[in-house]
Amino acid sequence: INIPPYEADYKIKIARKINKTMSLVLVGSHMHFRGKASSIMVVSPNGHRKRIFGLDPFTKTFERLYVFKKPYVVFKGSTIECNNWFDNSAKNPANPAPEKHVTFGNGFEDEMSMCFFQWLVPAGQGVKHNIFYQN
Repeated sequence: INIPPYEADYKIKIARKINKTMSLVLVGSHMHFRGKASSIMVVSPNGHRKRIFGLDPFTKTFERLYVFKKPYVVFKGSTIECNNWFDNSAKNPANPAPEKHVTFGNGFEDEMSMCFFQWLVPAGQGVKHNIFYQN
């Protein structure tokens, strides 16, 4: 994370290729006070893009985990994209210091860009724990 001072529309994109067909049951995202919007896309192997989750505007109030009504199947070879936008401008009322160059950190004066997922996989076909995390 490398957000310049007064930047109103800074985007971070994190992408991972999925190596086996799985059913997605839960998603969520995490940012601090400069979080502006969040979107999760599934890109199929043939290039078709589908937005499966989004918060625009993003606020800490909406920062929770969201469960799908029915599992969303993501096929082997697809890519999951987590896109998060940040507002480090003086127009963001939650921004503690718009003049600050913001980097990754655990404190609220810093920022994080994370997406969370929970998958169902067939018994006996365990998946290595993977979190989408950008620092």
